[in-house]
Amino acid sequence: MMLAGSSSIGTTEIIAVYGAAVATAVFIWEIYKWKVSGPRIRFMVVPAMQLINVPRVSESDTFIVATATNVGDRPTTITNLGIRWYRNWLWYTIGKSQRQAIVAQNVLKELPHILEAGTQWKGLSNQDEIGQFTKSGVLICELHLSHRRRPKTARIRVKEVSVGETL
Repeated sequence: MMLAGSSSIGTTEIIAVYGAAVATAVFIWEIYKWKVSGPRIRFMVVPAMQLINVPRVSESDTFIVATATNVGDRPTTITNLGIRWYRNWLWYTIGKSQRQAIVAQNVLKELPHILEAGTQWKGLSNQDEIGQFTKSGVLICELHLSHRRRPKTARIRVKEVSVGETL
């Protein structure tokens, strides 16, 4: 018999608290799995690259190489590769680009391209054609994907190198 004012936790209450804690942990785990599932793209851009032994391409031309790797568990489609130029950091911060371009012809693979889970895609853009924008301002490369509203972005930083100098 329980006296007034005394409290005792029984086996039923302990099991109920344990069940609630396990159910909460499982719920949080399911949310985490849902959040990280799907395609996850790593995007990297390297400027001033030269191609060697490629037909129809001069070895003196320089290219911007964009690399996308799908480290997720589902495929996605690369729809476009684009470039945006901002006059300075202020314009970049507020999102008002002065020039935009889509890379229309890719030397390596045509677009759109299905990027399966665990695979990599490389795209090229002739750097000499956008050379005037690499000298000042902020130059951004954009990768447009079918599963995202906004493109993945990477900054293009071009360092002037004289002949015989290494990076």
